[in-house]
Amino acid sequence: MNISMPDAFAPLLESDKRYRIAVGGRGSGKSMTVATLCILEAMSGKRILCCREFQNSIQESVHSLVANLIDQLGVNGFTITRDKISHTSGGEFIFRGLSRNIESVKSLFGVNVVWVEEAQTISEESLRVLTPTIREAGSYFIMCANPRSQADPFTETFLKGRDSQLRSEGTFEDELHTILMVNYDKNPFFPKELDLERKRDKKTLTPAMYDHVWNGFTLDEVDNSLISVDWFDAALEIGDRIKYRDSGARVCGHDISDTGKDAKAVVVRHGARVLDMGLKHDGTASDGLDWAVDFLDRHHCDSFVYDQDGVGLGLTREVERSLGNRNITITGFRGGESPENPEAFFDGHRKNRDAFFNRRAQAYWGLRERFWKTYQAQDGEYIDPDELIFLDAEHPLISQLRSELCRIPLKPHAGGKIQLMPKTEMKKPPLSLPSPDLADAMAYAFSVQDYIHGAWSAPIDYKESAYI
Repeated sequence: MNISMPDAFAPLLESDKRYRIAVGGRGSGKSMTVATLCILEAMSGKRILCCREFQNSIQESVHSLVANLIDQLGVNGFTITRDKISHTSGGEFIFRGLSRNIESVKSLFGVNVVWVEEAQTISEESLRVLTPTIREAGSYFIMCANPRSQADPFTETFLKGRDSQLRSEGTFEDELHTILMVNYDKNPFFPKELDLERKRDKKTLTPAMYDHVWNGFTLDEVDNSLISVDWFDAALEIGDRIKYRDSGARVCGHDISDTGKDAKAVVVRHGARVLDMGLKHDGTASDGLDWAVDFLDRHHCDSFVYDQDGVGLGLTREVERSLGNRNITITGFRGGESPENPEAFFDGHRKNRDAFFNRRAQAYWGLRERFWKTYQAQDGEYIDPDELIFLDAEHPLISQLRSELCRIPLKPHAGGKIQLMPKTEMKKPPLSLPSPDLADAMAYAFSVQDYIHGAWSAPIDYKESAYI
């Protein structure tokens, strides 16, 4: 039997480490090489769990890839059924989605190899549960990923502090990990048709997007982003220059979600300082409300702002029942509605109704202005501290917040209004970004203050982009 695999994968294929990880962009051959390796492992009698975070059907798994590759390689002894692939040696492939089946994964026994496809999407909870569950002697994980952001749980866990070495040397290894960076240029089987697409993308995509798609780099700021990473980082450092005395409203902003992929989120602020943040990935919308109220009580908030679009609309009565006996202000935020104070002037010549596409754009613009002013203040300009934003660089969710806020693009509007790219478009390729739940909660928390007017308004400079 003569089965060839790209030489670039040799460090991974020869590794004996617990975690064997291939990162890189499109066309690198990651999935095909790992599938080949797993076929050989199954032929030696091993059980292979093939998993990804989201898998609603067997068609969304690597089942067809493995089945087709078995046929191409001409290997014998496999029985292929609709949801399982087994070998006469006793080896088999098992296919699972983690987000909805993590408890069933915990009950699996005798798994020798765990193949995690699209590992950049795996949640913190799935990682936490999955890794100690697989405990057979000699068992290992092999993961394929095109990292999306420094804040992704996969990147935080496996790549943080190692990415510069990976880019310069192509490999990283310690007592637990073998990590390999491979891209299209290391794949001897890279098809001509795909290379034509790559060359087209080289001309049409922005450099950052091209590097993400084809070179496996993280994408922590997009073109036309609402908030620059430099502005965000200034908010982490401004406390060293300006000693802000917390004052003003204590507001809890809550982004509601139900049992889908999006998370529930909370941001609490006191005046211009963000006191706390939280993300919750499980439970119902009602569970999330109880969880948010805990934040509200813990920080003695006097105002609660929640997402009243979609799921939140059905939670209105529950919010009123839960908080009605407290002496606080309750505000339902409806981002799709017209801007607040529509007749007020935004920039001296345009009214709010003419400047903003909707209330969501208006609220986020207020955040943008705070970050912009904080950046200016960092360079020595005097600005009222209450108009700035102060963030805790040590908060465990600060990287997540940075990733979300700096990857929300402005969308050009034919009428010249300020508009954000809808979340449905953000989730589509080539961006493929998750919902900015934490950023939304922050926008809600700051939306109840006066909206910023234009004396210090940061300019909009739309860049040509293939995805706008």
